Amino acid sequence: MREVVVGKGPGAFGVTASVGPHTLVLDEPEALGGADLGPSPHEAVLAALGACTSATVKLYAKRKGWQVDDVAVTLSMVLEAGKKARIDKRVLITGALDAEQLARCHEIASKCPVQRLLVEGVEITALAG
Repeated sequence: MREVVVGKGPGAFGVTASVGPHTLVLDEPEALGGADLGPSPHEAVLAALGACTSATVKLYAKRKGWQVDDVAVTLSMVLEAGKKARIDKRVLITGALDAEQLARCHEIASKCPVQRLLVEGVEITALAG
């Protein structure tokens, strides 16, 4: 997996995230003092989960020879003080699938690697400079 480098970006809280040849701008919304020049870090996590969910279902269906036309993932995060964060994820799969295939695709959608990482947790090692 490629290294991600996050550094100075536009505005008070904006950052750029470099991933190989790609550069993303992340920022906080105006309500939190940012300039809203890109998704917030929390929104970037949701985008990663949605992208992984969609790709996982599409790859599985392709391997099975099933026709999946699209996998649309809608996500929201609920953050309440003193409570564990909650992500609501809605997956809409379209294509020529019977009820059993569709159910299996929904089951696979809940097993994408990013979801497993979020649910199971990850160890983060803080390295100096």
